[in-house]
Amino acid sequence: MAYYVFSLPLFLMVLDALRLPLVAIFLLCFGFYAITGFVKIKSWKIWRAGSLEVQHSALRHLGVLLAFIFVFSAAGDYFKIPGTLFSRFGYVFGAGYTDLHIMVPLYRLMIGLNLLSAGLIVVATVFRRTRLMFLPFLFVVGVAVAGNLWAQVYQSFVVSNNEFTREEPYIRHEMKYTRLAFGLDGVKTIEYPGNAEIGAENIRANMATIENVRLNDPKPLLQTLSQKQGIRQYYRFHDIDVDRYLIDGRLREVFLAARELSVNDIDEKAKTFINTRLKYTHGFGAVAVLANDVDSSGFPNLLVRDIPPVAVKKELTIKEPRIYFGEITDDGYVIVNTKTKEFDYPMGDNNAETVYRGKGGIPLTGWKKLLLSWQQKTLRFYLTREVSAESRLLLHRNIRKRVERIAPFLTYDSDPYLVIGEDGRLYWIIDAYTTTDKFPYSNPVGDINYIRNPIKVVVDAYHGQVDFYLLDPSEPLAATYNRIFPGLFKDGKKIPAFLLKRIRYPEDMFRLQTEVLRAFHISNPGVFYNKEDVWDIAKKDGENYIEPYYAVMRLKGEKKEEFILMRPFTPASRGDNKRNNIVAWLAARNDAPHYGELVLYKLPKGVEVDGPLNILSRINQDPVISSQLTLWDQKGSSVYHGNLFAIPIDGAFLYVQPIYIKAESSPLPQMQRVIVAYNDKLAMEPTLEKAINRIFGPVFAEEENAGTGNGEKTGASPGKQDNLYRSLLEDISKIRAQLDALEAKLKEMEARSGQQAGTP
Repeated sequence: MAYYVFSLPLFLMVLDALRLPLVAIFLLCFGFYAITGFVKIKSWKIWRAGSLEVQHSALRHLGVLLAFIFVFSAAGDYFKIPGTLFSRFGYVFGAGYTDLHIMVPLYRLMIGLNLLSAGLIVVATVFRRTRLMFLPFLFVVGVAVAGNLWAQVYQSFVVSNNEFTREEPYIRHEMKYTRLAFGLDGVKTIEYPGNAEIGAENIRANMATIENVRLNDPKPLLQTLSQKQGIRQYYRFHDIDVDRYLIDGRLREVFLAARELSVNDIDEKAKTFINTRLKYTHGFGAVAVLANDVDSSGFPNLLVRDIPPVAVKKELTIKEPRIYFGEITDDGYVIVNTKTKEFDYPMGDNNAETVYRGKGGIPLTGWKKLLLSWQQKTLRFYLTREVSAESRLLLHRNIRKRVERIAPFLTYDSDPYLVIGEDGRLYWIIDAYTTTDKFPYSNPVGDINYIRNPIKVVVDAYHGQVDFYLLDPSEPLAATYNRIFPGLFKDGKKIPAFLLKRIRYPEDMFRLQTEVLRAFHISNPGVFYNKEDVWDIAKKDGENYIEPYYAVMRLKGEKKEEFILMRPFTPASRGDNKRNNIVAWLAARNDAPHYGELVLYKLPKGVEVDGPLNILSRINQDPVISSQLTLWDQKGSSVYHGNLFAIPIDGAFLYVQPIYIKAESSPLPQMQRVIVAYNDKLAMEPTLEKAINRIFGPVFAEEENAGTGNGEKTGASPGKQDNLYRSLLEDISKIRAQLDALEAKLKEMEARSGQQAGTP
């Protein structure tokens, strides 16, 4: 692999760097000699004797240049042979039938012709045979053009007439090496019934899965946190990060959001140099929420909140909340340890202040101060009296840009995520990938046809220290980089144990793998060639695919719950033939000792199990649910449908979707209902527990209330009031249907009377 990724591109680069200038020099010299009379062109038919007259000194010069051009051309043809492994000429990506039977022999022939031509030119130069020097050029070009045309004809009229038979061995290569390149060669396949009958006992046996079902949808959650925990206009929550923590001895899915400081949101009149560079330097703390925990009003119950941060659970205690390095710190440098104390956090009518005591930054002393002033194009480091010899300059505080400047040859995940360490500090973890487009026979996605995630990058939010941990030293590209840049990567065994618990399977890589798996789950080359069993990613609406999502659940055949990343598949649709039944789902395991394992759960081909779009269609068509949502989604309020999650339980699928309502007068969306679907059963209730009870019977005690941290939410018990309410909605639906029928009948009568009036 190292030859194709590093050596071959280097050889081609050096060859082009020599060959192209040499050709340009030859043309310039030939033109100069023609102008000065050293070369006289008597006829453009250079294959005829006497067509060119070249003086001996010019002949020797041009002959040497031309001989080297042919030698370099032979070298180029030599390197084209291994280059056929990335060919797009035939059906497969890589060397196909025409490549190996036409193009490779042609390249070998061209190598011989180029070397022979170089020899003839040397002979022609010695014996002053002008025509012999230029004729090989016409011959080599003619053979190259004829050979490439023949390859096109052969592919179009010979190979294509019996394409599968001829390309089958190479299709097998493409299938094998594409799976290998994208890390899909070790996927474990398990049959999953999909339509198994489950009851209350199955729900009880999978209680850890149920208590981690996402009811706090990231989009409305971000709005709520911005309003209730933003504290001041200059604090901003960039996004919601997902992780898992052991809380009270149980594995729980947790949402985390860093409270970063956005200088752009400071009042315009306050955007002075002192404020933006010396005063407002850092964000403060984070907010944590259980994935499924909401209160009686439909708002999330916060596990970590306020400034300074208060943790409900000791596992999430934050001792150093200051965030000097984050995702939105794109405002350039800040200067710390100045004579002006930094703003720390608001405290009543006053503000708490602090002084940076971290390890980050560059001292503003001596030559460093001068060079930094030059680099930042400012004299303020000298003119500002607040800057002292103890002051330090913090640069490149955006964590993504920070790591890219250190190791630009790596590819980084688009979603760095925040973690709370057992030491009470805040850290960012970024997944780093080794990628290339030079893996033989691997069909690319975009400009990548190989990807691995051997490196985890940890950035200290306070100090700014960046550590690259090499967790997989056997990965060939990472091993090569490690030899090129010794000391850059730390031994993966040295990563702190509490951070090792926080690593997770990366989203971008998993997304890429699911894209590849759509076609490359097929193991039969004939089926692959005919595209008979291609999948599609399940869609969450008519246009958008379901994104990979993390969940805590117990996988089939396992004894305890774990943190996984999953994505469901449906059959590929063509034209108007839309097929939305679920056929498989891929899970990536995140917890030791199974970290990185991929498990593909495939449903039997003869089983039709509703996919997410089918469930959404049933929700929209249900008269009771649609009527209630229509009543809410009118003037004065709006309805937001949370993400619909497919939750595998004991061979079946349970679908859950939270419903949010937002009043026009309030920017805060509230979770008001939970929809649960199983087979042909559908229920919408104020809480997940009540919706499950509606479908499976008394799984949860109905008197349970909110505030326990178990995802429970107070609501009216499903007794007489709920039954009366549902009956009322059903009556409204019936009345509406009758009115629609009456309206249609009146329109029909009106049309008939109009026709009779118009009859002469």
